[in-house]
Order: sequence, then C-alpha cells, then structure tokens
Amino acid sequence: MNTSCMTLAGALVIVSGSTAFAQRVVAMGDEWMLTNSAFVTNAPAATQLATQLGAFIANGQANANFVVMSPESRLSPTSQGSILAATMTGLGYTWSHLPAGPFNLATLQAYDGVILCNGPGNGPANAPILTQYVNGGGSVVVVGGTGGLGGPSGEAAAWNTFLNNFGLQLNAPYVGPATQIQLPIVPNANPVGAGVPVTRWSLGHSVTELNPSNPMTDIVFGAFPNPTNPAIRGIIGTYDVPSPGALSLIGLGALASMRRRR
Repeated sequence: MNTSCMTLAGALVIVSGSTAFAQRVVAMGDEWMLTNSAFVTNAPAATQLATQLGAFIANGQANANFVVMSPESRLSPTSQGSILAATMTGLGYTWSHLPAGPFNLATLQAYDGVILCNGPGNGPANAPILTQYVNGGGSVVVVGGTGGLGGPSGEAAAWNTFLNNFGLQLNAPYVGPATQIQLPIVPNANPVGAGVPVTRWSLGHSVTELNPSNPMTDIVFGAFPNPTNPAIRGIIGTYDVPSPGALSLIGLGALASMRRRR
C-alpha cells in the first residue's frame, strides 16, 4: 500500500469509526472549585460551574450516573463535598461515593462519569484502565491541587500519565496563594467554564494543552491577582471528541487534500 492509500485509510477510519473515540475528559487544577467553601462564598457561580460540569460529562444523557472515587474529604458527600453532591442529585444525576470493588475497568463501566482526586486511579498502572474506559464512552474528571501524592510535582505526574493521552496536563509548582481566594475567570466559550465569573482557589495546578491547535482540547483561564498585573493561567482543561458529523467533515477534508496532492 502506498503512502496516499495509507493516509486515505486513516481518514476513512475517522469517519466510520467515531464510536471508538474517547468521550470527555476534564482536568481541574484545584479541588476548592467544587467544595462547600465555593458554594458558600458565591453560590450562583459555584452552582453554574457544577451544573455545566455535570452537563458536559453527561454528554446529553439524562439521569447520568456519576461516582466520586476518592477518599478526599473536600469532595466527600458527607464532608466538604456535600453541597456539590446535593447540587448534582438535584439536577437529576445519581451521585455515588467510593464504590466497593477494585479499581478496574469493570468497576468504572458501571458509571457514566468518574471523578478522581488524590487517588485511587492515579499513576502509570491505572492510566490504561482510565483510557480504555473513556475510549469506550465514559467521562473522567481529574481534580488536582490537593497537596497529596508527593506534592505538586508528584501529584501532576501521577495524573499526567492519563491526561496526556487526551492532550491535557497538570503543571507544577502550584499557582495561587496559600489562602483561599475568589479567582476571576477570563470570559470564555468553554462548555464547563462559559459565563462563570469567579471560582474558589488556593494552591492548585495550572492546566495546559499539549497541543494548543488541537480542536479537541480547550482551556479555561483564571486571572490570578498580582500587585501590578494579573497572571493568566489555565485552571480547567477539557477534551471533547467532535460530533460524528464533524468527524465526517474531517475525513472528507483529508480526502480532498489528498486528491489535490495527487
């Protein structure tokens, strides 16, 4: 097979095999964005962020089934994540916490979306499991900034083995002050962050794209306070596969390009 035929085959796979592509991934730089502290400080902003996050990882599915697979107290429904849990269940989602069973593909596939924070699920051994889960149609939210897993560098490295497969990355060192602040969000069109004016933040990871020209990834930016000039840093990253129609256009565009080169 010549190079043109091989490229054509790849283009046709994109068109016809869209169901084999990943669904949705979210990287959030700091867990404080989803805690009771965020809701108490600015309930409308926190509620909007949670609502848009839920809609994004549900991917249009009503009554989606989500699970928080983390012992992190700030996301626990019985602790600092209680308002988040009430908000999600109020939106019609099932919101579970720490299910029984091992961390494996079978456990994950019982849910439409999985929220991860400070383990389990981190590290090279679990990255293939999470990647296979997303490729099969699940959604994953990775929440950083906890200070666990060996600190800023260790925590970033633990999750990047998975996130890098979808063009996203948590960075070290942490950004922002040690005390919680109301962080202004730069106006954006991201489905998770659009229209949210502020969020809660304290020592979290900045989030970046591995390839800023990748149409499947997008970044929400925060304007961190500085005595003279705000420092703009990514705080939320999203990965989303285009609709089947968009994938078809990608395939047809590749085909047309090859025809022009012949």
